[in-house]
Amino acid sequence: MTKQDNSFTKHELKERNVTLSNGDTHQRDMLAAFNLQHLDLDETKTKQYDTEAMAADYERFYQLEQEEIQRYKNKEKKDDRGTIGAEKL
Repeated sequence: MTKQDNSFTKHELKERNVTLSNGDTHQRDMLAAFNLQHLDLDETKTKQYDTEAMAADYERFYQLEQEEIQRYKNKEKKDDRGTIGAEKL
């Protein structure tokens, strides 16, 4: 969701990073998870997003995402996708 107009744009799987109309860039999967957290289904199974809750939660989401990216860049993660569940030699 963009802050300016509450519009949504579907992104292709090959797009790893998404830049919103407000200029903020997010990892596509993180943004999708944020959107899913704010999805409501009505009785007709029509997708409706709680845009008020999204706006209220956005700044914290952005902060947490940036902190996680920084931890990864600083190699503070003990495992990465290539070693999860595998013994290190």
